[in-house]
Amino acid sequence: MRAIARETLAALIVLLVLVGLPLAVLAYEKAFAQQFTATVWARVPERGGFSPSEIRVRQGEQVRLRVIGDDVVHGFAIPELGVLVQEIKPGEETIVEFTADRPGRFRFMCTVICSPQHARMTGEVVVEPRS
Repeated sequence: MRAIARETLAALIVLLVLVGLPLAVLAYEKAFAQQFTATVWARVPERGGFSPSEIRVRQGEQVRLRVIGDDVVHGFAIPELGVLVQEIKPGEETIVEFTADRPGRFRFMCTVICSPQHARMTGEVVVEPRS
């Protein structure tokens, strides 16, 4: 009987390691990972352009933007951060994710000619340095 008890104990320890370790890692990531989430509306410049037009995040944060097209087809790019969305159709939501790995001011823009005032369709991501 003692052999069965040892085998059961060994199986429980293995199960605890196989299940517990991944759960502990996920819990750690949730507790300590910093994520910034925002919704960005894309409208022709005559109706306001990008809203908000300025997004402030901290260096090291995971950034998640929900970009929603409101009126016509738009694009979305932050060239310095390697972000490019070719097409955002009216009524559709596109998720843009990146890590704010360095401080600075990074311009974002529409990449689809959406109106005669298309050149005004810009905004800025401001990455504030770590404290």
